[in-house]
Amino acid sequence: RLTDAFCGFKAYRVSALNKLDLAENGYAMPLELWAQAAANKLDIIELPVPLIYLDESRSFGGVLDDAHTRLEYYHLVLDRSISAALHGDEILEFPSV
Repeated sequence: RLTDAFCGFKAYRVSALNKLDLAENGYAMPLELWAQAAANKLDIIELPVPLIYLDESRSFGGVLDDAHTRLEYYHLVLDRSISAALHGDEILEFPSV
């Protein structure tokens, strides 16, 4: 059970990453990673870390500052990643946002 898909404190085994075909290099990368990890039946272990925001005013920047736009983009990445994982399709490069 994953409770914080976007936590920036992560560790990966190189052998596990070699099984993935990640194309997303933005904020939605974890969504693509989790979809492919599940499709590859990789073990995921979550260790809780404290929530620390040193700069409460920090933003995503650009169009992703709009929550609706950001959520639409996350849905696009997640839908494409799950579809590709289920059907064995190649992951297409996502447009930068």
